[in-house]
Order: sequence, then C-alpha cells, then structure tokens
Amino acid sequence: MAVHSIAATPSLRSPSHHLPHPRHFPSGYCPFPHRPSPTRLNLRSIECTSQNASIVGSTTKRSTVDYESTGGSAWYDVYKAISKEANSGVGPLGVLDEFTGRDKWPEKLELTKVIKALRKSFKARIALQVCEWMNEKTDVYSITSGDRAIQLDLIAKVHGVSAAEDYFLRIPDAEKDNKIYGSLLNTYVSAKMKDKAENLREKARSLGIADSGLQYTAMIILYMKYKDYDKAESLISELRQKKLEFNFYVYNMWLSCRAAQGSIEDMEEVFEIMTSDSAVAPHWTTFSIMATAYIRALQLEKAKGCLKSLEACIVRREKKPYHYLLSLYASVGEKAEVHRVWSSYKLLFSTLTTWSYKAMISALNRLRDSEVEKVYEEWLASKQPHDIDVTNQLMSWHIKQGSFEKAKTLFYQIIEMGRKPNPSTWYIVAKGHVQEGNISEALSCLKEAALITESQRSTWKPNPTIIAALVKQIKRDADESGKDVLISLLKQFGCLDDKSYLSELSKKGVQIVGEDFHMVKSEVIADADYDDGGTQRDMEMEESEQLFSGIK
Repeated sequence: MAVHSIAATPSLRSPSHHLPHPRHFPSGYCPFPHRPSPTRLNLRSIECTSQNASIVGSTTKRSTVDYESTGGSAWYDVYKAISKEANSGVGPLGVLDEFTGRDKWPEKLELTKVIKALRKSFKARIALQVCEWMNEKTDVYSITSGDRAIQLDLIAKVHGVSAAEDYFLRIPDAEKDNKIYGSLLNTYVSAKMKDKAENLREKARSLGIADSGLQYTAMIILYMKYKDYDKAESLISELRQKKLEFNFYVYNMWLSCRAAQGSIEDMEEVFEIMTSDSAVAPHWTTFSIMATAYIRALQLEKAKGCLKSLEACIVRREKKPYHYLLSLYASVGEKAEVHRVWSSYKLLFSTLTTWSYKAMISALNRLRDSEVEKVYEEWLASKQPHDIDVTNQLMSWHIKQGSFEKAKTLFYQIIEMGRKPNPSTWYIVAKGHVQEGNISEALSCLKEAALITESQRSTWKPNPTIIAALVKQIKRDADESGKDVLISLLKQFGCLDDKSYLSELSKKGVQIVGEDFHMVKSEVIADADYDDGGTQRDMEMEESEQLFSGIK
C-alpha cells in the first residue's frame, strides 16, 4: 500500500501504548514485528455500542416500528396517522391540523421523532411537509438551528440542490451555525459537487465554525467518493489531532477508507485502534463494513466471524441490521444462515415491510434459490405498496435461470398495472436480450434507461458486464451502427467521464479509445448485483441519513 499523508502522524501509525495486545485482532494479524504471534479473537466477545444487544434467533415479539423508545406512544400515534393519510385527500398537514383543531398540539419532541422516522423510511417529501409545518409555528415551538439544518437537508432531497441553496440564503447570517453549514455541505457531498463543497468549507473555516465533526465527516465522505484516499486520511488525522468527536461512525469511515484501498492489514490496524479506544465500542455497522471487505478479499472465514459479531451487536428493535445480515450471508454463500436469519426476523417483528421482503428476495436471488418465488408471492399477498425494485429482483432471478420469457411476463404485468420501470428494470430486460443475442433490442432498452436517468438527474450506470458483452457481439458482427449507439449511450450515462467505471470496464476486457472499443485481456471478477434491485441507491441514501443522525 502506498504511503499516505496520514503516515506522518505517530499517534495513528506507530506502535504505542494505546494499541491493544494482538490477541484483540480479528484476523490474527500482527502489524508490529516485535510482537508475538497473536491468537484469533472471538469477535463476539467484543462489547458493542448497542445496549441490550441480542443474538439473532431470539423469538421475542416486537412491534413493527419501536426503534424509538420514548417512554410513551404519542409520537407514534402521530406517525401512524400521517403515514395512513399521506396519499389521501387529507394528507399529512390535514392530520396535523386535525390534532391542533382538537387542541392536542403535538409536543416538539414528538414531531422531531416523527420526522426522524419518516426520514429513516425514505419518505422525504412527507417528512419535509411535517418539518415545514413545525418550523413555521415559531409561536408554538422553539425552533433550533438543528431544525433548520434538517429542513435544508429534506429540501435538497425533495426539490434539489438549487432549492436548498435558496433556503440557505434566506436564513439570516446570524443564525447560520456549523449545523446549517454542515447540512448544505452534505447536500453538495451527496451531489458530488466537489468545488462547491470545498468553497463552502473554506467559508465556514473563515467564520470559525468549521471545526465540527459533521463537516469533517462530510468532507471525508466526499474525498472517498472521489477515491482521493490521501485527503480522506489527512482529514481523519486532523480530526483525531484536534480531539474533536471521533465516534464509531468516524472509525467506520476510516475502516472503509482502508478497505477501499485493498489493504486488509491496514483495515485491521484501524480496528485494533478502535477496540483500544475506551470512549468508543464497535457498532454493528463496523462489522458489516469489515465483513464486506473480507468478502471482496475472498477471506470468507473472517467475513463469517464478523457476521457473528454483527449479530451480537443487534438491538432487537432495529430492522436494518437484519437486512445487512441477509445480504452478507448470501454473499458468502451461506444459504442455511440466510433462512435462519429470515425465520428469526419474522418471529421478532409482527409485521414485515417491503424493505424486509426486498432484502430477503435480493439474498435469495444472489443464492439462486428457488424460494425467491415463494417469498415474492408472500410479499404480494401482504398488500404492501408496490416497489419496482422487488419485481426487478424476481426478473433478475428468472434471467439467471435462463427464463427470459418469465422475466418479460413480469415486465408486461407491471406495465399493465400502470407501474413505471426504473433504469434497473430496463437494464434487466436488456440483459435478457443480450443473452439471446438481440443487440438492437438490448440497446433500445438501454436507451429507455438513459432517458429515465436524464429526466431524474440520476447517476445510475449499467453494469460494465453487460457493456462488455454488447461490445463483444458488436465486434463479432462488425456492427458499426450498434457501436455508435453504444458509445452515445455511454456518454449519456456519464460513463466516459467516470475513471472508476472505465477501470471496471477494462477489467471486463474492454477499453474505449476515442469513438472505438478495443478488446483487452480481462480479469476474472465476480459480478455484483447492485444494479438489479436498487441496492446501491439505497445505500447512498442510508449514508446520508447516518451522517445526519447526530443533528438534534
């Protein structure tokens, strides 16, 4: 691994008293040669940040949404009422007006919990309506900069960056603190607007409000998105030296940064530092990050150890870790573990959501397990709101099974239902056409995907695998027209300006020079299914939510 700017910081790289004995290392790796050979750590013995953690398999029933322990259910009554009427003529504002009309004004704490729950459910539009309603009632509620920061973040999600900038400008300068600057900064980071993010950061620095963990983490995420790991590590070093908030989330980013550079040993070094920090304990997401890194490095036994540790950190009222467990156990090929976790999940929660079914169907799809059709039927029977990504997963499974006709039948069914395909839907149909050698039909499907990404200003891109397959057939048939169409599509998707994408395409055996394709020796790399069900988009949204989890 290349030497990073952080290497000059003795407190982070050199052996010192704050590093634990090597026995605390998950892999048994010893970074310092003078130490004795370590023994393998039982990761499950590590204390997690989650209190009342329990191993998956407990059969205690929990309510569907009880992740906000409040000592009362008033906020949840408001949440349920708003969720129920969200798409009716009443709407969320009508629900709130009804409460106030009965002289039952919700407490501010209740409303903030409602907004938080809506954000966690990716219901940004509804959350924004509630947030705006509350923030306008300055004669009733004491509105803080944190409330304004959350509103700015929601405006960006619902109406875009420009609308968020307009809102920022309307806030009096005297009220703009590190939270509000941090919120706009996160908006720029989410949109990968590097120049605007750096300029805003410098302005905050000139005002003396840049030394916040929120702004540091936003910039670290930005540089990691651009794969500028030296700058990311430099900021982590600076954050540590200034003794600002260095919580488990910052450690997680540090672990991700090391893992992204392909160094398992350096990632493990960070984990050792983390476990020696008495102020921080690993979170379930810590083990999810490490398990993912081990899977990519094909160190599956270490990955499985991390998954057991992840289980030990789960708080029963949290659903999200179970979704990760399903995905990660599928990635290591543990079919029995996937079914065990799913059975425990259904016992723990009285009602399953679309997110639950999506996680399980995605896992079964990855395992090529025929149970995927049964779970899909269960989802349909549950009368959950339709989610195109769930149908995408089943379509993808049929394609993998060589049943393109079944995939097309599903596609026509959703069209007849009035549902709108997303880019991944068209990608999956294109994949089926490629398998059958129908290049013109495959390109037509990708054109539809490109139109959607342009209209939604999406960053979605087709998996390089299908592009490599298309190029191979176009080259075989000397199809100049097809080549021109594909080059044009790659421009529309923004692939030609994406160095990371071009690198992945090269690994698949294709290089683009000017307006032409060149076949090169490919690497044998397992394909990810991120584009078959919206998983990548969901993860990016979750990343933003986690960044703002500390705003009060």
